[in-house]
Order: sequence, then C-alpha cells, then structure tokens
Amino acid sequence: MTPSKYTTILFTLLLFSCGNNPTDITEANTYYTDKPIDTVRKIASQQIIDPDLLNSWTHFKEVVSARNYKEFKNISFSNLHACDTTLLIENFVGKCFLEVFDKPLLQKFADTLYSDYVDRKMELGYFSQAALKQIDTKDSIITLRQFQIIKELTADGAWTMTFDFVKTKKGYKFFGCYSFGGPICCR
Repeated sequence: MTPSKYTTILFTLLLFSCGNNPTDITEANTYYTDKPIDTVRKIASQQIIDPDLLNSWTHFKEVVSARNYKEFKNISFSNLHACDTTLLIENFVGKCFLEVFDKPLLQKFADTLYSDYVDRKMELGYFSQAALKQIDTKDSIITLRQFQIIKELTADGAWTMTFDFVKTKKGYKFFGCYSFGGPICCR
C-alpha cells in the first residue's frame, strides 16, 4: 500500500469513530443519562448569593461611583482592612479612596464579565473586638463575602481587586479590600 492509501484509511476510521460523539450541548448533556441536564443552570444554582448582599453590593457601587463619602462611612466598618493595613474609615477616605476606586475600576463595576463572587471563611481572631461587636456571628467562623473585580490584565496575569463584606446585626457592611497582581493599595 502506498502512503496515500494509509492516510485515506486512517482518515476514514477517524470519521467513523467520531460519528457517535454528541456535538450538540443538549445531546452531550443527555447522552449518558436518562434525564436532560442543563449544565449552565446546574452550575449557576450551586452558589446562591443572599439577595440582601446583592443589594448591599449594588448600593456600595453606587455610593463609590458617586463619591458619596458620608454614605460610604455609613455602609462601612469604622476600621477598614486595605491590603496589608488596617485604617480608620476617615484615613481610608483621605488616603486610599481615590487610589482604590479610580476610573478604570469604576468602569469595571458596571460590567459583570469582570466580576466574581466567593465566600471566604475566617476565624474570629482575624477580626478586631470592635468589629466582632457588630458582626452577626453564631460560631467561631465568620464568612467574608468577597466580590472580585478584574481591574486590568497585566503581563503577569489579571490584576484583581477584592471587596469584602461581612454580615452585621444591621445588614452587610464593607469590611475592606485587597489588590492581587497589581500594586499594593494604600501605601
């Protein structure tokens, strides 16, 4: 046999072997099951975000975008964690606010493509006594509700800013922020 005949035979076998593989996503989801599975809906339903938290996040973005410092203080803890530092809210507003909430970040707030959400479990020792008095806690673990925004793509990867919220007795409050992959904030 000539090399071209081998190629033809191999190509034909390849086509026949792929003939039964599902290519349609619905068919792929149901191929080995009795019931259809909507993969997107299944993944989306795995993490349900508290509607009160979503309202707090939306309000937070509006307050920050409007540079409403008075309301920012109302929806935040009196001490904010900013990267490697803890600052009084007044110091954060004076020193870090415009640096953290700059124009590129504010533009990303509106686009959900650049944002993500995670729960991060923290032990009580991470929180100050003043914060613990406000936090709604029932055990020795507190959950930081963290919204992550990709601020920009750098040569080293995504520069992500995180914004942490904690549930208090009066609803969710802004606890602090952190910078990953870019300059450390509030220096």
